[in-house]
Amino acid sequence: MPKNNIGRELIPFTIVNNSSADLLYLYMFGTTKPLEPKNNTYYLSDYKGDCTLFDREGVKKSYGLKLQRDTANNVFSVSFPQLDAVRVYISLGNPLLINTDQFGIPEAVSADSPSGPNYKDYWDFVEGTWHDYGTHTVLHMNTTQVDAFGLPFKIEHSGYDPSNPKKPLTIVGGFDSNKARINIINDLLAAGKPWKDLAIPVVGIPRILMPLKALDLGVFPKNQLDDYIAEVGRFYQHGTPLVFKYAGVNYTSVTIASHGFVFAPDKAKDDAGKATSEYSIPLPTTRQCYAQNIISSPDDGVGRAICAALGASFLRSTLKFYPDAGFPVPQEERSLYYAKSPICEYARIIHKYGIDNHAFCYGYDEVAGDAGPNRDVFNPTSLKLTLNALT
Repeated sequence: MPKNNIGRELIPFTIVNNSSADLLYLYMFGTTKPLEPKNNTYYLSDYKGDCTLFDREGVKKSYGLKLQRDTANNVFSVSFPQLDAVRVYISLGNPLLINTDQFGIPEAVSADSPSGPNYKDYWDFVEGTWHDYGTHTVLHMNTTQVDAFGLPFKIEHSGYDPSNPKKPLTIVGGFDSNKARINIINDLLAAGKPWKDLAIPVVGIPRILMPLKALDLGVFPKNQLDDYIAEVGRFYQHGTPLVFKYAGVNYTSVTIASHGFVFAPDKAKDDAGKATSEYSIPLPTTRQCYAQNIISSPDDGVGRAICAALGASFLRSTLKFYPDAGFPVPQEERSLYYAKSPICEYARIIHKYGIDNHAFCYGYDEVAGDAGPNRDVFNPTSLKLTLNALT
């Protein structure tokens, strides 16, 4: 396999521009040391896949590569280097301006900061990891709408099946229709307030903010889920208890009151022989649900898993309505998601138009696999990113 100027493996990276934009910019960064990104964070500096360390405390400047459409071609070929904690941005018309800190780590491009240098530009990104385990590498890629929905990407990465490393595998995610973006915008606007307020006009093309971002800007109600959350607490105080299964242990909500949940284990040790604990989780706020910030006591792997199940269930409005469907309601019963009020229209609409109805609209969306199934390939062989039509 070919390598770049810093000795990292390369795979072919194809970018297809099916939009009306004649000029795109590609900006990609990642690190060679995921546990030590300081002074080890690189950007893609040429089409061959070579990488350069970011400037330290640099002035805002573009680190992007120009992808200029000609009359005969809307397909661009670039080499994709093996980096960890990867983000790949595409911007339309103008390059992104990026600042860096004293350790050469780039700032995240913000979708919700009107004072930011890229706020009036149009862009979006996909994210992933490409880890080297010595005997093999694993590439994970996904689209994301956790901050906002901007561009309708389709992403395809190929390699081999982790469960059968000799079997070729291609994973496809994102949006595969040239009508997906305009349908999402039209459905959101038709949903009325507060959902239509998530659409922020940017150079005439709306960007859709995730509710958390709009909440912090003051254009989305801070209490959108509060009444439902309180109602759930009252329901489970007297109704069928929630049961969460983890490592062979059933954690049952033995005490639920207005202040929150208590989950108690049915065994002193789990299947790995680790001592179990009782978990106390206060009723969350609307913001905690959207921000993936529900916290248990103790705050460990089991507690975080229960918190994630609660957060996803609040945002999918499945709690109290389907007490016999399981907790969380499994992927096989996903028709029950977003079916009862209060509905998270942002997630419901984007999922509706995603490939296989999968999307990644908030941090807890990975619970029960609704952000998509396995997205890992062993020893990747290629990557393809398609920008579909904007209107």
